[in-house]
Amino acid sequence: MNKRFWLALFCAAFFGILAVFVARQYLIKIAERETVTAVIAATDIPAGAVITASQLETHRFNKADRIARETFSKPEAVVGRVTSKAVSAYAPILVSQLAPQGTSPDLSFSLPPGQLAVALRVDETSIAAGFTRPGTRVDVVSIIQARTGPVSKVILPKVLVLPGRKQPGSGGESAPGSLVTLQVSPKEALKLKLAESIGRLQLVLRNSADESFSPTPDVTVADLIRDQDSPRRNRPATPEKEKPAVRPTLSPVPAPTPDSVTVVRGSRREVVQFLVRP
Repeated sequence: MNKRFWLALFCAAFFGILAVFVARQYLIKIAERETVTAVIAATDIPAGAVITASQLETHRFNKADRIARETFSKPEAVVGRVTSKAVSAYAPILVSQLAPQGTSPDLSFSLPPGQLAVALRVDETSIAAGFTRPGTRVDVVSIIQARTGPVSKVILPKVLVLPGRKQPGSGGESAPGSLVTLQVSPKEALKLKLAESIGRLQLVLRNSADESFSPTPDVTVADLIRDQDSPRRNRPATPEKEKPAVRPTLSPVPAPTPDSVTVVRGSRREVVQFLVRP
């Protein structure tokens, strides 16, 4: 009796586990028919970057999802492609986010819509010319010759610096000045090129986290002279030190000299002496 009980219990457990396993496999097959494998980004990928295998992962999406129809099923189809738009981490990589096959990395893919990249040659003596890095913000200062003399003017504030490089000059050495690439609007690009043709351009490095801005007035030679003279004019007059009073020097008074007078009284004569002061 006990053997039959344990045999029945064992058979029930075995067929129960088998039923669960078969049901699970059946549900997995149904899920696989309803989903599709898609390539996603394992990290943030900027626009204009070449995708590597370490930046990719795979994930399953529902076939009915519209995004699933625009994705790649294998990472090999994405590796080596150039992104035309930035891809966020854990987001599927879509066909519309990649440049055409065979495209090399280019700055144009990283520009936002309506923005241009302009290369300017700036003086090496500029404060920021040799120290700017991609992603920093600068003010573009133009020094032009007006009728009244040189004028320094901020023509574009808070301009984003894009990746660029120095251009080689003759003999393999760097040419005077540096080419700095800036991100500007079409109107600002025309303004920069006009200022470059009529004067000198210099860059002033800004704090990238500083969002405040106040218009800066133009500066002329007269302003420089006025600023130098202002401290002298506004400087309080230094009071003159009082000279000590000169005490008059007293000459020594000479001692009085004795003198005498003869007084005649009848038949008597008397000599009276007295002191006479000078």
